[in-house]
Amino acid sequence: MRPWCVLVLAFAATVGFGVTPSSVSAQSTAVTSRLVVFTGGNFAGNVNVNYAGGLGTGGVEGDLGTAPIGGVRYEKAFLGYLAFGGEVVSTFWRGEGGNRRNALLDFAMTPRFRYRFVLSERFMVEPYIVVPFGFSLAIWNSSVDLGGIGLDRVNPGLVVGALAGTTFLTRSHVGAMVEFGWIHHVAYDNDSDGGRWTMLMNQIALRAGVVYAF
Repeated sequence: MRPWCVLVLAFAATVGFGVTPSSVSAQSTAVTSRLVVFTGGNFAGNVNVNYAGGLGTGGVEGDLGTAPIGGVRYEKAFLGYLAFGGEVVSTFWRGEGGNRRNALLDFAMTPRFRYRFVLSERFMVEPYIVVPFGFSLAIWNSSVDLGGIGLDRVNPGLVVGALAGTTFLTRSHVGAMVEFGWIHHVAYDNDSDGGRWTMLMNQIALRAGVVYAF
């Protein structure tokens, strides 16, 4: 065999053996769908309730206590760096020093921008940024007196946020996630005199959960 043929075969073998483990690792971890169940809390935030109507304008502001959360997210990968899905999240909040909690129920879309680091055939790390946005319901507890001014117990609104996180995924398609960022809520209602009430909430969010990829 000529020397140049030997060199070509040696190069091909080296490249082949060098790439195969990464390819196998990527295939074993790069599945297209994810189911995430998570918990955590929102903290270090504030709430503003503003009024605008026939009586003029005004508002009150207060600090928020730590708000436990729980949620579930489903997503599907469309591109190597992008996954898209949705999540349902329940938040149980109260003002600083308050006794009873109110609730927020979010139905959000979740574009997630990610980058995979395949560390071995059995393990992958995936840092990402997720930007939830969508519809929210603010649910007041029964001790809040809303009847006198004709406000509803459940108010529609919006949720938007931005969180940075990391997913740790094994070859068995089971893993964990942690993410940290900012969440904003707004809710609206009209009273019996036509006045417009707006509630604005901002909090830092910390979440952790389990991931199943399939």
